[in-house]
Amino acid sequence: MEKIRNTIERLHSSDVSIQENCLRILINISTENEYHNIILKLVGSKRFKELIQSNNEVIQMLSAWLLSHLGLKYENSEIILKWDLIEIIIKLLKESERENEDITEKVLWLMLNITLNYDNSHLLLEYGIVEILIEFLKRKSNNYSMVILSCGILRNLLHKDSCGEYLDNQKIFCHSGIIQTINQMLIATTNRTSQREQQASNQMILSLIGLIHVLTIYHPLIRRILAISGILNQLVTLLSSPSTPLPIKEQTIKILINLSLTEETERPILQAGAIMPLVDIVVSISSTTIELKSLCVSCLANLTSNADIRKVLRSNYLIDGLSELLKDKPNHTSQLLEAISLLIANLCIDEHCRFKISQSDCGRDLIELINYPHGQVRDSILNALDNIKVPISFETQNELAMIEDMSDLDPFDSLSFQTTCSNQNTLNSPGFRGSIFRFSKSTSPPNNNNNLTNSIDSSNSNSKSNSINNSTSNSASSLLQSPIYQSQPQLPPPPQQQQQQQQQQQQQQQQQQQQQQFYINTPLQSPQQSPQVVQQHQQINNLPSLSIEQQSPQIKSQTTPQLQAQQQAQQQQIQSPQIQSQTIQQNIIEEQPQFQAQQQQQQQQQQQQQQQQQQQQQDEPNKLFRRGRIIKELIDTEQVYIHALSVCIKVYYNPLVVSPTIPPIISLDLVETIFSNIDKVFRVSCEFLKKLRGMSDKKDVLELAHCLQWYWDQKDTIEELRTYINNFNKAMDCVHENRAKLPKFKEFLEKCQFSEQCKSETIDSYLIRPVQRVPRYILLLTDLLNHTVDTLERVAIQDVLKRTKQITDQLNESKRKAENVSKTLLLQEKVIGLSEILFSPNIYANKENAIINSGSSNSAGSSHHGSSNSIIYINGSSSNNNNNSLNTSINNNNISLNSSINNNGLNMSNNNNNSNNNNNNNNNNNNNNNNNNLNTSSSNNVTTTTTTNLNIINRQLIKDGLMMESRQKKVSKYRYFILFNDLLFITKQKKNKYSIYKTIPLIDLKVLEVPQSANNTETGLYCFQINWSGDKSENGMVISTTEADKEDWIKELKESINCVKKNHLHNIMKSQLIFN
Repeated sequence: MEKIRNTIERLHSSDVSIQENCLRILINISTENEYHNIILKLVGSKRFKELIQSNNEVIQMLSAWLLSHLGLKYENSEIILKWDLIEIIIKLLKESERENEDITEKVLWLMLNITLNYDNSHLLLEYGIVEILIEFLKRKSNNYSMVILSCGILRNLLHKDSCGEYLDNQKIFCHSGIIQTINQMLIATTNRTSQREQQASNQMILSLIGLIHVLTIYHPLIRRILAISGILNQLVTLLSSPSTPLPIKEQTIKILINLSLTEETERPILQAGAIMPLVDIVVSISSTTIELKSLCVSCLANLTSNADIRKVLRSNYLIDGLSELLKDKPNHTSQLLEAISLLIANLCIDEHCRFKISQSDCGRDLIELINYPHGQVRDSILNALDNIKVPISFETQNELAMIEDMSDLDPFDSLSFQTTCSNQNTLNSPGFRGSIFRFSKSTSPPNNNNNLTNSIDSSNSNSKSNSINNSTSNSASSLLQSPIYQSQPQLPPPPQQQQQQQQQQQQQQQQQQQQQQFYINTPLQSPQQSPQVVQQHQQINNLPSLSIEQQSPQIKSQTTPQLQAQQQAQQQQIQSPQIQSQTIQQNIIEEQPQFQAQQQQQQQQQQQQQQQQQQQQQDEPNKLFRRGRIIKELIDTEQVYIHALSVCIKVYYNPLVVSPTIPPIISLDLVETIFSNIDKVFRVSCEFLKKLRGMSDKKDVLELAHCLQWYWDQKDTIEELRTYINNFNKAMDCVHENRAKLPKFKEFLEKCQFSEQCKSETIDSYLIRPVQRVPRYILLLTDLLNHTVDTLERVAIQDVLKRTKQITDQLNESKRKAENVSKTLLLQEKVIGLSEILFSPNIYANKENAIINSGSSNSAGSSHHGSSNSIIYINGSSSNNNNNSLNTSINNNNISLNSSINNNGLNMSNNNNNSNNNNNNNNNNNNNNNNNNLNTSSSNNVTTTTTTNLNIINRQLIKDGLMMESRQKKVSKYRYFILFNDLLFITKQKKNKYSIYKTIPLIDLKVLEVPQSANNTETGLYCFQINWSGDKSENGMVISTTEADKEDWIKELKESINCVKKNHLHNIMKSQLIFN
């Protein structure tokens, strides 16, 4: 207590450094909740106001940080809200967002904590906090941490439970244009490929869609606004991507469920292409949880109240998946069974769907669950069974006999269908009962009916049923001849049938074993036999189909010629009975204990083997059935994937290239940018599908592994995929940019989207398919490996899975290089003088110059080394770019430099390869390694290099972020740090840009961790020290706002320093070899 009072008294000092130390001490003390009230009371509102209005940025940041800690307590947040500090804090937020992101972050934490006070958070609305945060989100869309914090504040202010004025705030939010900004942010974040960017972007995506989810809970008007805002397209992209984490998919499906509660939003959901991703999750047997499937079934159950959506779902693909879910009884939940029952009941309203369901096992599976203990679920099952029993009209039966299956699995079909039966007749058929399934935190709106009841006059129903009964026999025979019911690829029988077969085989084996055991137990010479005799008797008894007489060595007349030959060979080895009896009697005493021990061990081993075999036999039917399902899913999804590519080429690509309009809708350059080499990817994938279709009916695991190995062995496969994936981000940006600028292009895209072939899927959903396909292979192969028992099959799957993962890493690495180009170019525009240093031919002027390049000048090794001791504080929001090559182009992985670089006489070559090894100043003639070398030439494994260019390094951007540098006994200052793989740049702000303050070669840099002791509580909790050059006066201390930032910077710095030193030693050794 006394320490707190003394610290607060010292806080009134006019010395800024004392104020800074006192604030840091109070921040550390405020980590314990018991001191919150005391600190808030002793400091007071007047002193907090003076500190927040201070001219020093560090004092402002620390004051906001302290208030954010104190605002965690409910009563303290109420006090802060009622002070006159809110207007000053909001003003600080507006000013700091343009100059200091660290202050902005602390203010946002403060706002997030005080908005948790549900009773008084409405006081913030008087200052227009919603509008301020909306504008803030639009300007800070690239800063992950700022976006996450802002979404948390808005979520508290837009939620009914936390803000009474939620509806007014939601209307302001939706009409401000922020939905389009969120859509652009989701597009930008889903295109990240590096692991760190993915982790940060996933958190940002989760916060954004969490904000959207709050908007969809309560009011139908807000749902309609969201449905037509364009956000659905990006939500569908997230849902269809295999790499999307399950929490994001789960939140996305909840949004779709809430949107489906309003009738006006059903068609926008269909037009966004959300149906097929939902069906894929329901049908998929890998990488999905039963909870996720349950949510998807619930969403489809709501959407199938729409007649157009029921037409889209006229497919055995979904119905077979529902049947499999009904058979999977261990995973049944009340929510899942109710959703499946409602979905089947709604699908049965459409006669085409009802016919397919009646031909499947869904009805039988539902009958088995008719006594389910939950009453509401039981009623839903009965409603579904009643709808399945409704007869099908004569016209529909004849129509089904004439048309082929229009399922989404047929790549050669246009997926368009024309039905003769009207929707009104279907809806008015007797006995149909549908329902709407809801998922939200509040009660559903009163305008949504829970039950859909349809009825007609009894006279119409009776006449309709009579006509159906008279024509059932004729239509049935014609339907069996229809191409719809052609034989499908054979799958293993269900687990129940397999278990019965296994039990029969076990009984037969047990009977044979009993007979053999009887033969073995019949004594031939003596009750105690030596191991040799036992072995000989076992060899005789193992002969197939022999009677007891035939097994006796004394009866030779009844033996077959084969048995006689075997017995003669055995008699040559066996001594006469008299000699055997003598040797046995002599050895019985010596061998009896040893023989008994061996016999016990053999019995134990046999028991263990029998137990293992029984366990394997018990697990084998389920695993065999599962393997068949996984292989079928891979083939089916490959077929769907190729069909999607064919639709994209026919509907979107060909009209722009094969038959362009005059004038053209867009230029051929834009067409090439958007579609890249999608036609070549389609051609390669078609060859793979042919290979899969050429497999035998057994769908063997080894055959599948062989097909995938063949696919990766084709030289065009990886090359075409790499080209397409590298260009994907640029293609998506081009689509969105020209859709907004060119009305004709926008009209063309909408026309294609709503065509019969596309089934309302956007061009985005088609273009992303090749990017998502390779990760899908990994998921299916991993699941297949987990259900494979045979050793050879496991080895084959492991090999192809390992290779698929390696190819995925190579494709991701190639895409990172392409993305790194744009990031580095942005930094060159942001930092004055960075371009000249990055491409300087002599940046590595240090000890190696005495050996390699003694005549070179020290341009960057000493001129940028600053003076004095310094302390640097890390801002938590920093962007990370790891292992990204600067000098790679986006297209075709060919490296080119701009004109300013070419004027310096730099030439770059790139060897196409499969791994990313950036070696400096050495030659590499290996085509399997991706070495980006500057001014190197290789021929016949002999390299000639000039000493003037040995120091040029292919730089990679590793990490950048805003930090705060503080010198001893002086005020701290903010700096922007940029870490490359050989240099560390420290910059200072100069108006709207930054200028280079220090340039530190990593070979001269040292990183030292500072122990967490009581001595450094005044300077911060998490810190580390950096030293460079040999001068002890040139050092710095870096203090991180979070422990994660500290560890991240230490890790990146140490790894980069070690890499530079290894390359440096390698160059020295190589130069000595050259001179020798």
